[in-house]
Amino acid sequence: MEQSPLYLASEVAALLGCSLATLPAKWRRLNRDYGFPRPLPGNGNAWSRYLVNEWIDTTDAERDLPRERRPRRAVAIEQQRQALEARYAGGAHV
Repeated sequence: MEQSPLYLASEVAALLGCSLATLPAKWRRLNRDYGFPRPLPGNGNAWSRYLVNEWIDTTDAERDLPRERRPRRAVAIEQQRQALEARYAGGAHV
C-alpha cells in the first residue's frame, strides 16, 4: 500500500510529541520561530508529508522534537554533551 502524501493533525501531533489539544499552540510557535510548514489550504487538518519530513530533517528546533524524531546530528550532540557532563561533573579529575 502506498503511503499517503499527507499527514493528518493526529500524526503531526505524534511527530512533534504533543497532544491534539496542544498542537495549534505548538504549531504557531514552531511556524513563527522555525518555519514549520503550514497546514494545506482548504483543510487545516492536513500537512504535506514531504514538507514536514524535510523540516524535521533540517530544523534547528531539535529540543522541540521527541528524541526519536530529532535529526541524527542533534542526537549525536546530545550524547556528546551528556558524556562531557558525566566526565566533568562526575568528579573525574585529570
